Amino acid sequence: IIIFFFGRRSRSELTPFLLNLSIFNIIMTVYCIPFTITSIIFQRWLYASALCVVLDGFKTFSVSGVLLTLITIAIDRYCVVKYPLTIKIYSPKKRNLIAILIIWILSIILALIWSPARSLPTHEKRLWVNSRTLLDNYLNTLDNITNSN
Repeated sequence: IIIFFFGRRSRSELTPFLLNLSIFNIIMTVYCIPFTITSIIFQRWLYASALCVVLDGFKTFSVSGVLLTLITIAIDRYCVVKYPLTIKIYSPKKRNLIAILIIWILSIILALIWSPARSLPTHEKRLWVNSRTLLDNYLNTLDNITNSN
């Protein structure tokens, strides 16, 4: 981020998108990764259950922000190559600002919709469930359904 502000060669149309990408990555690094690492190490959730929902919202927010930013960069670069003369008509600063604003709004909406929709999985008094446990539960449910018929 410092290089973008003080570097001389960093003044391009992609600079706002790269700054946006780095902000979302910092959010993921600071707020999500430490809690995820402790959950993986201890194989359970050590913190308050409300924090699980909040951190899930931060994960959804930051991951969707990164993905939407990368998609926007790809679309922008495609338009610059495909339509080099017509893309210059529109103001790049205004276009980039609107795109980044849309990215943030969509990321917030996705985080607000996705986080409450997920319930905290419990299995053997553990809040954190790995994919193997989910697969075992799914297979056991299938066995119970086929055996009951």
